Amino acid sequence: IPAMAALKFYDYAAGIERPLAPPMALGDLPARAANLPTAPLGYGDGIAASQEALRAQFPAPLRADARVGAEA
Repeated sequence: IPAMAALKFYDYAAGIERPLAPPMALGDLPARAANLPTAPLGYGDGIAASQEALRAQFPAPLRADARVGAEA
């Protein structure tokens, strides 16, 4: 772990006054990630609804589709 990341980890552990297990080694991530279970998010419908609401209320001049070609 880079020194600053390690310092933040231990600072957080001290701040919550709990001993934390050391984080896993970077080389262990691929094997751990390959074994994680996958399933649809239980709150996926809420995310989709929020995305649609954001798209509907986002100011038109700031939308990416309105700005395509505007820089040319």
